[in-house]
Amino acid sequence: MATLTINQLVTQARRMMDAVGSDRWSDQELVDLLDYVYDAEWSRVLQAAPYYRFQSVALTTATDGTFPLSSLNTGSGNAQKNFFRILSVNDGDVEYAETRYQDVPLATTSPYLPYLRKFFYLAGENYQILPTGTVALNVVVNYKPTSIRNYVDVGPTDKWDIPVDWPEGSEQVLVFEVAARALLKGGESVATANTFLQMANGERADFLDEIRRRTINPTRIAYSDMASDWAG
Repeated sequence: MATLTINQLVTQARRMMDAVGSDRWSDQELVDLLDYVYDAEWSRVLQAAPYYRFQSVALTTATDGTFPLSSLNTGSGNAQKNFFRILSVNDGDVEYAETRYQDVPLATTSPYLPYLRKFFYLAGENYQILPTGTVALNVVVNYKPTSIRNYVDVGPTDKWDIPVDWPEGSEQVLVFEVAARALLKGGESVATANTFLQMANGERADFLDEIRRRTINPTRIAYSDMASDWAG
């Protein structure tokens, strides 16, 4: 993981912008931009490599078979893990398949046939499992680290001097993006900002290619169903 702190990333962005000592952008303004960029880049990381950061969350559903999305966030403070995508749902014996409410609209109001597969689907701010009832589940999710805006001081260490949780060697993606977005302020440096965005795109492409595959095995097409659905 990266060893650069929030302060160091902001300083590098200022240098890239030729804005060291400039009062056009406050440090807080650049940190706010860094927070936005940081969150967006982690989304790209987990979309490219879903298992780059993942954990299994043990939870128990309510009597109606629901559990809130918020229950998939774990930890607190600088160690918080923010839910991004569900990778798997199981009860220790059976894997639940994802479905949509529109495909099973009566499943929670009329008897659900027990020989059908077990399902889960998104229902507002909750997930619904089928068949309904209180069930202990293992929900495997990937997650983003603590948002920069939620960093807290650690003892005598100011939160801006805490190392940012980001893959080491690819910090320039964050620096280029922050510098570009800052220079778009007022529309006075659009050409330079676009150059930085292009540089960020190049750095990002190389970085995502690196983490997307960790072996030399070929990529294979994966089907959404299971062999057991077809008695295989």
